[in-house]
Amino acid sequence: MNPDLQFFSVAELEAVIRSIPDETVYYPPSATRKGKAGTGPPPPPDVLGPVLRVLVLTAAMTGLRMSELLGLRWKDLDWSAQRVRVRNTYVLGEHSGEGKSDLSTRRSVPMAC
Repeated sequence: MNPDLQFFSVAELEAVIRSIPDETVYYPPSATRKGKAGTGPPPPPDVLGPVLRVLVLTAAMTGLRMSELLGLRWKDLDWSAQRVRVRNTYVLGEHSGEGKSDLSTRRSVPMAC
């Protein structure tokens, strides 16, 4: 085994998942509307906690890179074969349109059951 690779134990992964907020955070409206009279509309809810929890768990269970995680689509899940097909990436705010450029880097990883 490569000594540079370190993996979380199940207890460590559970601790990381527990530390991520579970609730959606709502912020109050701002006091002004950028120079206009009245209060501003409330900002959208912060759902980063629940989304981050799913990303961390998926990363831990699949070993996907961040760009690969963000590039996943529902069509990339092969339920019958129990595999995640890594076809796209999300880098610098853009999805790779035609899939990953290098065919040698396209792969599938097993789903954890």
